[in-house]
Amino acid sequence: MTEVIVEPNGEYDILQNERHEVLMVIRARMGGIDAPRILYDGQDKILFYRNKNQTIVFNQIIPNVATAIMQADEVLFVEVQDEAIVREYKVPLQKVPRIPAIKKD
Repeated sequence: MTEVIVEPNGEYDILQNERHEVLMVIRARMGGIDAPRILYDGQDKILFYRNKNQTIVFNQIIPNVATAIMQADEVLFVEVQDEAIVREYKVPLQKVPRIPAIKKD
């Protein structure tokens, strides 16, 4: 069964460097990374499939951040715990017309 985590605004950061690369900083999670991908439609929600058993929903994406993300082909994720970097990895960004509905069990 897939675990769906709704990450509240303020629990993650989205940054962009001078090269227009997008970086997301999130809390470290249990379990490994397996074929991660992001679905995004340019609106206020991002779906991040971290592995086959875990989906993270990022809500309240603000418009200027949405524009930056839509210009990217991938996003660099950094997972932190107690202010230390646990892992970092690049995730391909798939632009979709509309984010599918997610059922939270």
